[in-house]
Amino acid sequence: MITDTNSDELIEKYFIPHYASFSQIGKERGWPNYTKERYLDEIEYGSLYVGDVNFVYKKILKTIKGLGINRFLLHIPGSYMPHPDVLKTISLYGKKIIPKLKESLSTK
Repeated sequence: MITDTNSDELIEKYFIPHYASFSQIGKERGWPNYTKERYLDEIEYGSLYVGDVNFVYKKILKTIKGLGINRFLLHIPGSYMPHPDVLKTISLYGKKIIPKLKESLSTK
């Protein structure tokens, strides 16, 4: 999930449905309990792209360069979120992040 305003608020808001989803999946698959610390680590170092436009842009750019890939697929959302939040994320991704990535990755 992506925001153009308060990143901390979005991170807190997204934790609730993400926790519910991963707790249920974890029970079914025998995973350890999902914690807020693990969630925050996944945002900072792992596969969750949650935060403001600049944070998500930098994380995607680092992933692309670090792995040497030429395609990136962002799955939105990873758990249940209100539809307006999903639409806002898609809009910000397409209008703000993709253009910055194209500019940063273009071979000039």
